[in-house]
Amino acid sequence: VAADAPGSRAVVPLPTGPPAVAQDVPQTPALEDGPGALAIEDGPTASGLSRELEDRYQTCVKKLRQQLESEQRLAAKLRATSDRQFGEPSELEAFFVDCVEQVKQDVNDRRRQAHAATQQKARGRSDAAAAVMGAPAASLDDFTVSDRRKVVELLLSSEQVLQFLYDKLFPPTGNEI
Repeated sequence: VAADAPGSRAVVPLPTGPPAVAQDVPQTPALEDGPGALAIEDGPTASGLSRELEDRYQTCVKKLRQQLESEQRLAAKLRATSDRQFGEPSELEAFFVDCVEQVKQDVNDRRRQAHAATQQKARGRSDAAAAVMGAPAASLDDFTVSDRRKVVELLLSSEQVLQFLYDKLFPPTGNEI
């Protein structure tokens, strides 16, 4: 088929004969530095590699080992930084916990008042003080929907929290700093 005819494709002849075979290179054990290192013969080795090529391989292996050690040190530093950052609560987390504790205290007060009112009705007014002490402490499971809203309201009523959120939503640009 002619290549210059409209709508035709050029035909590329395929090579005939045996396919090209890459030179077989035997696997050698890993090269090591130090007293137990493999000795390299002068001149070409049995596999046909020259001394220069083997030197380049050794240099490459040394560089890769140094790079690996450097990356391992960097990874250790990053792990240590991560542990420090996530090991202790941030200022925002601490403020959230304070808000939760404040609402827990409100729930406890509310429970004590309800418990005291129930006890007063049952026994009379004389044991009201003892009834207040017997109320169980509140947990997060005891929070009502309004208690949870109160936590969020307390959290968002803080100027520090609002500034933090604003900075995260609208990061300052280079010329505003």
